[in-house]
Amino acid sequence: MINLKRTLAISVIAALLAALMCACAPANAATISAPGFHVSAYNKNNKVDAYWPSDPVKCDLVLDGEIVEGDAASLKRDFEKIVGTFNSFSFFLCLRSGGGSTSEALKIAEFVLETQRPSIATVVEDGQTCASACALVFLAGNAPARKGAWPQRFLHPRARLLFHSSRVNLDKYSDDALLLYLTAAASQKNLKETVTGLYKSGLRDVQSIMSTFKKEVYETENLSGPWVPPSLFLEMFSQDPEEWVCVDTIDAIGRWNIQAFGYSPPKALSSQNYLNVCHSAYNWRLDRFVADDDSNDNDAGKIAVKTVKPKKQKNQDPEFDVQYRLPYQAPLLPLTCSIKVRYGDSGVLDQEADLEVSFEGGTALVSRLNSTAFFSAEKLLWDFGNEEPAKADAGAEKSFASYPNSQMNGCTFKNIKGVDEKACQSACSRDAMCAAYSHSKLTSLCELKHTLTARRLDPTRTSGVPSEVKSIESSREVRMKFKTLEDGKRLRGSVISSVKINDDSGNQGELCSSSCQLDSSCLAADIESGSSLCRKLSSVDGLTAAPANQAVDTYVKSQQ
Repeated sequence: MINLKRTLAISVIAALLAALMCACAPANAATISAPGFHVSAYNKNNKVDAYWPSDPVKCDLVLDGEIVEGDAASLKRDFEKIVGTFNSFSFFLCLRSGGGSTSEALKIAEFVLETQRPSIATVVEDGQTCASACALVFLAGNAPARKGAWPQRFLHPRARLLFHSSRVNLDKYSDDALLLYLTAAASQKNLKETVTGLYKSGLRDVQSIMSTFKKEVYETENLSGPWVPPSLFLEMFSQDPEEWVCVDTIDAIGRWNIQAFGYSPPKALSSQNYLNVCHSAYNWRLDRFVADDDSNDNDAGKIAVKTVKPKKQKNQDPEFDVQYRLPYQAPLLPLTCSIKVRYGDSGVLDQEADLEVSFEGGTALVSRLNSTAFFSAEKLLWDFGNEEPAKADAGAEKSFASYPNSQMNGCTFKNIKGVDEKACQSACSRDAMCAAYSHSKLTSLCELKHTLTARRLDPTRTSGVPSEVKSIESSREVRMKFKTLEDGKRLRGSVISSVKINDDSGNQGELCSSSCQLDSSCLAADIESGSSLCRKLSSVDGLTAAPANQAVDTYVKSQQ
């Protein structure tokens, strides 16, 4: 007799698997078009830049919507309609997508990477979003170099570029359907194989992403590097599935070799601007953030600005318009920082200017930067774009859920200094773009977020989201982090205990930190250098004065 229940279950499973693996385009599948605006304008007027986008962008190709199977083939067909007989030229692929199929995005990325002379540069325009699988396509953008191609991916300061770890998206499927699928797998004694298969599928995504971009870029022997700095992928794959890596600062675009457009460089360069270039070049070459306070030697280059006297050189490299040299204090020895500037077609410092930075006295390696490097690395991208269009007000203030001891990492579009949490919440409520906020208890800095991301443990901050929005906690590892405070300050909060640590090995700080790490009620700890008194705190409320003549080392339990 036919087992109808089993037959039905198998039918439902087959339908579910077909839906999970289906190549059918959903209703909001990407629209691929080839308006050819940039190449048409270039043909009509040779003053149009062949390699740098205008603002607004004259798009040659547009990918708009969810990326699904078949989009790579569509893009190739449309590109063939406009490619013509160009050799050295960059067609602009404008990306407006929240993501989609990782495998199809990598097919598009491979096509873009392979298209050289002419090349395809990727662009995210003012107000547009490129997230998830779309961000992988973005990384493939390139322009002709002396040998092969050079990464050329353009981000407007008010665009959103978001990366996250690969995941299986089951949002479209009910719990009942998934339960039926797993129950049937268990009844057929292949549940382990089914779960293992899902895990392997996720690993294949990671492997495919790494292999697609596993290539070196060579401009000269001492000016080379990976197509994508390894830290970007490390940061991507270390994320909770609900977290985002947001490219929202000068630090991020510089470290990850992304070009900004739609901005103006500083009109008058100060000593601080030149020091910014040297300090950023030194750190980005090591593939680390300038603002990363985990790095013990990261303050080495921050010598007093008044001692920096950039000297214009008499004997210029013929490939550059101007060259400057200035002292730079590296962690172990003093160096001389050399900045060569090649202006754009305008003949002055503009967004198209190229910078080559090298350090004499310790290394021959050269970094290639854009004029954004003259800004402070901590500067938000949103702060330096060309004139911003008027924004719609959010209307009546919304109610918020406040989450103490939490931080939403990245995705910041506006900083407000010197306000309390209530004012921070009010500012977010009134701004139509604001999806969440994070407020520092130590510095009174309010960060407004354009994208909701998972909350990480950070006792020095409070975050908030609209009450009707579900807020997700990050699953990242919790550990102790050394925290640099203002001179003469220590944390203020509820003290669990104060115990003197008797240890002659010089590890008092580590022992104090470890004690807090093992105590579930402890969120922060500090230790006085002179008295070896270790305090453990169950809450952090702000800063207070440290004991006179006592240096205090501070540790905070957080998710990195």
